[in-house]
Amino acid sequence: MIPEKMFPIFFIGWAVLSLAGFLFFSISKVDVGTKRKYLPFFVVGSGALLVAFAYLMMGKAEILYFFGPAVLAISVLNIRRTKFCNSCGKMVVNSNILSTIEHCPKCGAKLE
Repeated sequence: MIPEKMFPIFFIGWAVLSLAGFLFFSISKVDVGTKRKYLPFFVVGSGALLVAFAYLMMGKAEILYFFGPAVLAISVLNIRRTKFCNSCGKMVVNSNILSTIEHCPKCGAKLE
């Protein structure tokens, strides 16, 4: 498929995926255990989809040599730096690599 025709598909797909992730992990009242269980699948699946679209848009396997490991590293960091509060269910993402978040910013409970 031609990259110009694929970009709208990618853009709409990514927007739907982002909205679904936001609604499920941030807004929904699903229990914390379920959110913890599905977060790695969602992050790895989103990363794989991004790598697949990059490959399809560029049409060169060489893109995978750099882009694949970079997306994998970012996915691992996203999974490791994301916690869910047991008290209120809030998703807490630590964007500062040099420190840890020990308490929920919403309710103040200790994060595990």
